[in-house]
Amino acid sequence: MNIVIIGYSVAAATASKRLIKEGHNVTIISKESDAPYYRARILELLENKSLKDIAIAPDSSTVINKAAVKIDRENHQVVLDDNSVVSYDKLILAVGSNANTLKVNSDKVIAIRSVSDVRRLQEMLKSAKSVAVLGGGLLGLEAAVK
Repeated sequence: MNIVIIGYSVAAATASKRLIKEGHNVTIISKESDAPYYRARILELLENKSLKDIAIAPDSSTVINKAAVKIDRENHQVVLDDNSVVSYDKLILAVGSNANTLKVNSDKVIAIRSVSDVRRLQEMLKSAKSVAVLGGGLLGLEAAVK
C-alpha cells in the first residue's frame, strides 16, 4: 500500500517507521528542508548542540522537501508547491500546530517553531540588551529559562 504522510513531526516519523515495518511504501511530504527533528528540543540549538543531537532517527521512507498545497481526495493525489503530484492509497496528516502570534509590525518579534526560527533568534540575541518571552507553552517556558 502506498501511504503519504504530510508533515514530519514525531508522530509522522513514528507512523512511518511502523508502516514501513508492516511492509508499506511511505512517502513523507514536508516543506522543511532540515532533517526531521524533535521540535520540542529545538532550543537546545541555542546551547551549541547540532541538528544531529535532536534528530529523529532516519528510516527508509521517501522524503519530499516541498509544501503540499492541495489534497485531491477524489483522485487520491497531493499537489505540491511546484505543481507536481504525489498519488496515495492512504493519507496521513501530521502537520502539527502553529504558534499564536501577536500582530506587531516589527522584525524583532518572532515565534519559535522551526530550526530557521532558532537560527534567526541566535542572530538577534547577539545584539539584544533584553528579551521578553510571551507564552507559557513548552518552548516559551524553556526559552525563558535559557
